[in-house]
Amino acid sequence: MKARSIPAILALAALAGACSQSDQALPFESSDAAASRLVPADSAATVSSVAGASLAFPAGAFAGATTVTIQPVDVPAAATRYGTAASQGFQVEPAGTTLARPAAAELRFDPSVDQQHAWLATLVDVVDGTAYPVGHTRVDLSAKLVDAGIDQLGTLAVVVAPSWATFPVQGSGASLSRAPLPAADLLPLGSDSARVSCAGPDHPCTGLTIDASQNLLDEVEDAAAVYPTIEGALHFSGGHATGELSLDASIRVLLQSGATAENVDIHATLAPTAESAVTEDASAITITNVHFVVAGSDDDGSDVQDGYETLVISKSGGTGNVAISRDFQLSRTDGSTEAAWVRANVPVQIYQ
Repeated sequence: MKARSIPAILALAALAGACSQSDQALPFESSDAAASRLVPADSAATVSSVAGASLAFPAGAFAGATTVTIQPVDVPAAATRYGTAASQGFQVEPAGTTLARPAAAELRFDPSVDQQHAWLATLVDVVDGTAYPVGHTRVDLSAKLVDAGIDQLGTLAVVVAPSWATFPVQGSGASLSRAPLPAADLLPLGSDSARVSCAGPDHPCTGLTIDASQNLLDEVEDAAAVYPTIEGALHFSGGHATGELSLDASIRVLLQSGATAENVDIHATLAPTAESAVTEDASAITITNVHFVVAGSDDDGSDVQDGYETLVISKSGGTGNVAISRDFQLSRTDGSTEAAWVRANVPVQIYQ
């Protein structure tokens, strides 16, 4: 099953009462219940385990015909560092294989592990001992299923995202207070860099806030960013800037039916150019002609926002803040669309 994009959310909500996946034959409950199968290189194939896991490989996922095996195992400790285990573990062989085209993984999970936060259930792929949470995980609470795309074979499990990995989405009128990072108050001038590095349980994105247009929030029960990764540094010297900042985050939205959670992604890079000029005062660092590239998930068909803008890093105490927005068209059940947006307000450490 392919993860659905945010423009389809309202249409999905309208259809929720008409069709339930729990009434349908699941891939791992089909007559072909073998946990091992030869996957051709030139055609699609699905490998299933009756224990509750299915992998759908598109044509071209492997360079040559490959035998794929799904074996139930204990959930790896690396996965439980990313949340409360809510499923069986499934070891997929040949482990460590990188796919040329992503496979669609579908796992059965137990929402009762954390009923209140079950909509934040997330697929984790453990490869060579390292866990990779897939923020863009679709959750069907009625069918007790999650599905997400994976590009490497490892050990799969479902966890419920913990508090350090979730950031509730606020309305556009909310006060965007940030938990400050430790540092002395900044001087009006003399900053030489702005840096950020956060991901995972060892370096959570402390101080990150997310807000969204009210028309999006009016259509969902709840929303939160899950497992963001933010990396990079901008360097300032002689009125010029170099470097790059990158952001990857999925914003999970629980539909008003309370039965399904979908995702809207933000993938962004911000890089100064040779034409960028830097000015600074007591309140902000301003960089002109910054190359912004902002997109959604690879499969949602959204337009990429690619252009040159002025970046303002607001200064407060010992830290700065960078705002990164993604605009998109929100589809309504009557076929109309309207502009909507989500925004990540990223705390950066400023050095002087």
